Amino acid sequence: WMAAFVGGAVVALVMYVDYMFFAARRAAKNRSPEQQLAAAWPDEVKLLFAAAGIYGCYLTYGVLQEDIFRYKGKDGAQFRSTLFLLFVQCCVNSIAAAGVMMWKGEFNKATSNAPTRSLATIGLTYIGAMLASNESLKYVSYPTQALAKSCKMVPVMLGGAIIRGTKYSYQQIAAVLLITAGITVFRLAGKSLSNEGNSVYGLGLLLLSLVCDGITGGTQDEVQKKFKPTSSFMMLANNTWAMFFLFFGVLFTGDAFAGVSYCMAEPSIIGKIALFSVTSAMGQVFIFYTIANFDALVLATLTTTRKFFTILLSVVIFGNKLKGPQWAGVALVFAGLTLEIAHKQAKKRAA
Repeated sequence: WMAAFVGGAVVALVMYVDYMFFAARRAAKNRSPEQQLAAAWPDEVKLLFAAAGIYGCYLTYGVLQEDIFRYKGKDGAQFRSTLFLLFVQCCVNSIAAAGVMMWKGEFNKATSNAPTRSLATIGLTYIGAMLASNESLKYVSYPTQALAKSCKMVPVMLGGAIIRGTKYSYQQIAAVLLITAGITVFRLAGKSLSNEGNSVYGLGLLLLSLVCDGITGGTQDEVQKKFKPTSSFMMLANNTWAMFFLFFGVLFTGDAFAGVSYCMAEPSIIGKIALFSVTSAMGQVFIFYTIANFDALVLATLTTTRKFFTILLSVVIFGNKLKGPQWAGVALVFAGLTLEIAHKQAKKRAA
């Protein structure tokens, strides 16, 4: 019971820190229709809701994804149709978004003036980031890939500054760098990071993935702030455009035929793919909810720190040991969060 109590306390602390890091109230006139409906919810409740949803859905998503790619058929063949899986995933995401829009009665009133070019860019870079990251695993080690993706907050911040012209304070920049450095140290200390098997091409793919992340985040912020679409509209537009680009990919590569053939030969994997896709759709509901109510940097921080906090929680509950440098990484992450908390509190007092 003591471990459970301490674990619960850590979860509560993490959620509180997440709230304090990003809690900044917005004037009612700057809210989208969806935000006006949710105005009765305090910011802390909305952020806790978003964080819990993202953490829960994507922890499950990761387990299911690994289960699919480890699956072996009767002949020992493994599932390898990545484009097919992404296409199915985007289809289910689109259906879920359309269902939410119908339930909320948004189809007749949630039209957005967002330019088609911006929506298409988001869909293309969203898929590009995932494909480049997944493809890189053929040429670099998993720790290298995980380490690179831990730096996601930096390109997202750069994307916001370049695309939308967002001006970040020195405290915000320092906080992002501290969190990124902390997670980097934490990962480097936890796993051996050898150059063996890490090709220049693979590292280039990782760089491309990070660039796509930055473009996606910056463009999403620009569309959200200028045109204020609802989160479900953004989710539908993002996945519809992603489906459009993936459609040509699965046809030209033959992945559509390979994926369907594998599912017909191994019907038991269909349920796994379905559950994986539903979990993805649920996770995206929370992702676009976060973008609608906060911004892309908030989202990047939640997704980047998710695995870090999961590992840290396992230390408290299950007694797993951390190395000295990993504790230094923990200190850097919390120093970054504390710096941002102090910055937000100073802004509130000044207001």
